[in-house]
Parts: sequence; C-alpha cells; structure tokens
Amino acid sequence: MTALCDRYADRVGEGLIFELDFSRNDSITTSDLLITDWSGIAPEFCFSTGRPALFINTKIKCLNPNWENLGLTPVEISLRNEIGVSLNPDELDRVRDTVAELIENTPTYRERIDARFATLIYNHGHAGEAGARYILSSLMKKREKKA
Repeated sequence: MTALCDRYADRVGEGLIFELDFSRNDSITTSDLLITDWSGIAPEFCFSTGRPALFINTKIKCLNPNWENLGLTPVEISLRNEIGVSLNPDELDRVRDTVAELIENTPTYRERIDARFATLIYNHGHAGEAGARYILSSLMKKREKKA
C-alpha cells in the first residue's frame, strides 16, 4: 500500500484519494466506482450506492477448497460480472477503458444492481413487519395443532 501511495502521490487531489483511515466513509458515498479484488465491500458499495465495481481477479481467498463439490456458485463470485466488470491480472492494460465504460454506463449498472438486490434481499424496508407476520403465523399454526 505504501508503494501504491508513493507511486501516485502526485495525483492525490485530482479525483484520487487514498483512504487509509477507515473511521470515515465519505469516499463510499462520493466515489463513482469501486476497484477491488475479492473484498466483501463490493456488494455493500454497489447495493448502497447503485454504482458499479471493477474487480481484479487476484487469487481467491478460500477456506474450503472443496466448495466446488457442492455444485453451487457463491454469490460473491456470481455477483462480480452482474454489478461490475472483472479483469484478470494480465488484462490490467484495460483498466482505463473499463473504468471509463463503467462510469459512462452507471445508469445501466444501477438498473442491474437494483434488480440483483431485489433477488437477494427480501422484504427490504419492511423486514420487521414481515418477520412479525411470520412469527405470528408460526405461533397460530402451533396453537391450532394443540387444539
């Protein structure tokens, strides 16, 4: 990180910020896009701002090397090309054009991000009400069985 900060120190203030103090989150609400590897911040950023992410496909941090045996693709993997664009390390020469494309097409990505959010997050904005209905329904069913 120090090498990265040193390399681009002359560009800080030209729309580039190195946020090394995570006690504030101003950059989340003001950034046009997120550039990340496999960080869990990507869905949070995209779903909360409606803006896309550029993913760099570094080596996956994996605690279960047998995950593929389940026949399921983890949402962290499937989301990558739905809420942004993924590039392999040998494609880094495409970063500039990809960033420009993501920013130019943010409205299209916002639609895709919102649609994906709707399939993953249930009862958004009224989860308490939905949870209470479920609990009451379950209690009523148990009560009917006893009667």
